[in-house]
Amino acid sequence: MSIVSAIKPTSDNWVHLVAWGMVVAGLAGVMVVLASPTAGVVTGLVLAIAGLAVNALTKASRKMDQIFAEELD
Repeated sequence: MSIVSAIKPTSDNWVHLVAWGMVVAGLAGVMVVLASPTAGVVTGLVLAIAGLAVNALTKASRKMDQIFAEELD
């Protein structure tokens, strides 16, 4: 056994594992940054549509109450 083989690191696998872990963590971070605004926009659109639906149903309910009140008089 020479000095070169004694000094040569044999734990080469953990370096690749750590490198791939950093790449995966970076890609996950990019996905979170890109998906977060998208989720916010989708949530905002859903809330806006729900608000418009509630508003329309409220107006329809008032109109129906007015129609029934006129018919019963």
